[in-house]
Amino acid sequence: MPYTTVVAGTAITASWGNANVRDQVVTPFASAAARTAAIGTPVEGMVAWLSDVDRLEAYDNTSWVPVGPHRVGGSVRTSDVTMTTTETLADSATVTIVAGRRYEVLWSGSYNSSAAGDSIDIRLRYAAGGSVANTDTLIKALPLAEPAANHNLDGSFSFECTGIAAGQTTFGVFAVRIAGSGTVHMYASAIYNVHFFVKDIGT
Repeated sequence: MPYTTVVAGTAITASWGNANVRDQVVTPFASAAARTAAIGTPVEGMVAWLSDVDRLEAYDNTSWVPVGPHRVGGSVRTSDVTMTTTETLADSATVTIVAGRRYEVLWSGSYNSSAAGDSIDIRLRYAAGGSVANTDTLIKALPLAEPAANHNLDGSFSFECTGIAAGQTTFGVFAVRIAGSGTVHMYASAIYNVHFFVKDIGT
């Protein structure tokens, strides 16, 4: 449908309104299912906002596709995870990777320890189709040296996942002990949350 300029004498009919208003504006929907129920035959170029996932999507004459970066998985953690072995999974998310698109994994958090001298790595790993594989390390942060007992240090990273095959993939953030023997907690609280998100950042 071409861009329309309203001029004096334009007849505002039902068909005109459907073609020039309904089909050319952003329409909010509660979910993709609600949109499908409301729009039986979408028109190329239609744009809709999905409230449940806070995402803008456009119809490309074949399917509804996201417009711009958007979150596809992740969580916010408000409680501690205690390191029980030399490697402990702190946060994870399973997402469906689409061929030809780029993804970014973001994590921010901190840890504390019951003993001075402890240090850990924060590592991001993934596995296709199932549990996070401890052997697949995508990125390794610098060790976070613990200068004193119960002292919190922030650690964060982002990583653009360009070489991961399409399909269901589980990402995980691991704490890996480098030194020390105290009780280590991947720290979180109602005030200080841990954020772990996987974002689709486009093609």
